[in-house]
Amino acid sequence: MHRVDVGWLAAILLGGCSGGSGGGGGCPAPVLEATNGTALVLEGGHVEIEAATLTSYEDATLQAWVRLADDLGADRQIAGKGRPGETPAFVLFADGGENPAVGFDDGGGGFETSVAVAGDIPLGTWTHVAVAWNTSSLAFYVNGAVVVNTTTVTGPAVASDAPIFLGGGLDEGGQPWAGDIDEVRLWAGAHDVGQILGDYESMMTGLESELLAAWNFEESGRTVADVMPACHSGKVKGEYSRTSDAPF
Repeated sequence: MHRVDVGWLAAILLGGCSGGSGGGGGCPAPVLEATNGTALVLEGGHVEIEAATLTSYEDATLQAWVRLADDLGADRQIAGKGRPGETPAFVLFADGGENPAVGFDDGGGGFETSVAVAGDIPLGTWTHVAVAWNTSSLAFYVNGAVVVNTTTVTGPAVASDAPIFLGGGLDEGGQPWAGDIDEVRLWAGAHDVGQILGDYESMMTGLESELLAAWNFEESGRTVADVMPACHSGKVKGEYSRTSDAPF
């Protein structure tokens, strides 16, 4: 049985909105159909999302569509949770700009990482990457296919009420994402390959079981809306643009 985040559930039941950094006093309405088919192009900027009600991640799945514009051999951050100057609770990144990787706060002042050396994030090509973890195992997926399973790294050892950052804004030596990012999603539960294949090429409606938050970047301007009723909205900080050349 998958664990459900109580703070997220309470926010839905109470009709609350936790989008403090981008809500502007109310929840921005998400676009739930690909009428524009847009994606975010990060040019040194990142997205910051207030996510204090999303706290515990003993088992979860984090996924995103990405397109890398340049590879300078640096770790490129895709999405994660933490505060600048602190060890991130978790972060999905491209190791050396080439392979999907994940890092976790180990609860003892350290940062534990795992790299999917069998995976590949090519330059200039839309690629779907995902990582699923629980207390005993971890799996990476690239374009819906599992590329590695490991039992050497497990999920975060401590809960976190820190913001979620998309495309940068975290520490541990990572650089901001250089290129496009789309359809970032966080799920309760470590998804298997069948679950990844079942939804990675579809837009979310906000009614999906176990979906905690999803950002599809179908808006305009700096506002980033969450398709979920809990409304974990945010703002783009720094240089960015939008492209209509999205996966869907």
